Amino acid sequence: MTEAMRTSGAQVRECFFSSEDWEKPGAPPRWKQAALAFHNPSALKQVRAAHQELGSDLWLAHNLLPVLSTGVLRTASQLNAPLALYLHNYRPYSVSGSLWAGNSVARGGLQKNFLREIMTGAWQGSVARTAWMAALLHLAHALGWYRRVNGWIAVSEFVRERFVEAGVPREKTHVLAYPFMPTEQPRVISTKAHFVFLGRLTVPKGVRVLLKSWDILREQMGTATPKLIVAGEGELQNEVIEAAAASQGSIEYVGNVTGEAKEALIAGSRALVVPSIWWDPYPTVVYEAFDQRCPVLAARSGGLPESVSHGERGLLHTAGDAAELADQVGMLHGDPATAEAMGRSGREWLLRNSGVQFWWERFSQIATEICSAQRTSVH
Repeated sequence: MTEAMRTSGAQVRECFFSSEDWEKPGAPPRWKQAALAFHNPSALKQVRAAHQELGSDLWLAHNLLPVLSTGVLRTASQLNAPLALYLHNYRPYSVSGSLWAGNSVARGGLQKNFLREIMTGAWQGSVARTAWMAALLHLAHALGWYRRVNGWIAVSEFVRERFVEAGVPREKTHVLAYPFMPTEQPRVISTKAHFVFLGRLTVPKGVRVLLKSWDILREQMGTATPKLIVAGEGELQNEVIEAAAASQGSIEYVGNVTGEAKEALIAGSRALVVPSIWWDPYPTVVYEAFDQRCPVLAARSGGLPESVSHGERGLLHTAGDAAELADQVGMLHGDPATAEAMGRSGREWLLRNSGVQFWWERFSQIATEICSAQRTSVH
């Protein structure tokens, strides 16, 4: 986003803070981190200095917690600085940010009921830390700090509707996906036989659904089962490795893949599989697939249907339905012409709906509306 803004002529000052810094030697003790997540004087001092030096027109905030702290909301209000939250996840209404607790969506967070997340230790695997963060979010809402946000920019219509459901005024909400720069020319690979999964190897990402689908395919197709290549790391990594070992060659695990190797893996696949069972806001891996003329088999969940048009740029299955996904894999495996046509359609859609100019035009319009509304409310 910073690159897109600067390329378009905007002045941008970055104030980045990483939660990983609180895991390193010399980090504040745990008890102090809990207090700093509410109000971090050091971080806020840097934000104030950047604001005063730049004379900024808009603060664009992303994931404030835990390091930047909810104090950013109050500080922006004190300085009469218009503040927009870019919603990559559900954090203001979810301790973990994912609205996921145990093995299902914890929808109660939208009513600021964080009990399920607390009971399952949804944040950092700790009941105590989840409880503290839940208390912090409750306090920030009770003090009206989130009501001081001037604009909420969601990455998908689905995310927007969840925040409206939670009580955010619709007139303050906007939708704008991430900026994405398509490659000038996709890779040309003549043989596209395998299917690919790229992402965190976790339950919410649908990894177990994926593995179950290939169990079904092996029962139906035997040695003719299409190959699945799984790339990524996460808590289910050992399960994937075991499944690959028992798959008679139909599943291959390749670990974490990045850069050109990832592009080649996508470009050589019949389809990318995104079987998420959580409310996936708007995964950019779909854009990466379309960029290489690769169709997508996605769950009908979260913001996925907004980019994966069923029957046009891929196929949608009911989230968690391994049998339906297996049927779709088998269909595209046996119909390479349809897969190729869907991939071309995905690339054409991407070229119409991405790029610096596309994103900047929409962002600058949203920013203007937010700043204008803030000035009106102040006066």
